[in-house]
Amino acid sequence: MDLVLDKVKEIKKRYGRKPQCYLVATILASNFGGVVWYNSNHCVTEIGEEFYDKRGIVPVEEFERDGYLPIHEFGIDIESALMGALIEKTVEYDNRTASRRLRKKTENIR
Repeated sequence: MDLVLDKVKEIKKRYGRKPQCYLVATILASNFGGVVWYNSNHCVTEIGEEFYDKRGIVPVEEFERDGYLPIHEFGIDIESALMGALIEKTVEYDNRTASRRLRKKTENIR
């Protein structure tokens, strides 16, 4: 369990404080052999007897109440979702980096 929570922290550090839920879910599933569940609004990952999302452990009651189904039942390909999320985050990071560089150049000119 601690390893999974450590991985969630690492994902947040690498991809921002609010990474997409499917990015977290697919990374956790690929690292720990979990199952990704989806409810048309949010993804969680089942690993062992626990459910995880970008906040950490999801209470079983919340999981049961919110009507999750295995993600493939929604016709979502996990690999495509993960690649899309990684590409989006990479572009976002590149844009932030370019903006910082431009600001620094502008400040140096003044």
